[in-house]
Amino acid sequence: LMETHPLHERLIFRLLGELKVHPEFAQVLYERVYAPRLGFMTQFVERAEARGELRQKLDPLFIGSLLVGPLLYYKIVTQVLPASQPLNTVLEQIVDVVLAALGPPT
Repeated sequence: LMETHPLHERLIFRLLGELKVHPEFAQVLYERVYAPRLGFMTQFVERAEARGELRQKLDPLFIGSLLVGPLLYYKIVTQVLPASQPLNTVLEQIVDVVLAALGPPT
């Protein structure tokens, strides 16, 4: 996995902060960033469910939040504290934990 470009990272944090001041950004952010990714996430979840790799009938938005939430937290925290691990390692750990939690019941 590749590192995020610093400009992209600053832009995302700035845009998220501006949502309170300029709520009209929320619609643009949804249409241009989140909606296409949500469609991809929905297909990903449906295929994984069909293969028996995930519990049935999970909300793709919920799964996405489980993946992105910890990543955003890590990115925010590492603005203040030094990173304890490389980003690629953190991403792998997040995916491993989420997949273990959402896998089919044993």
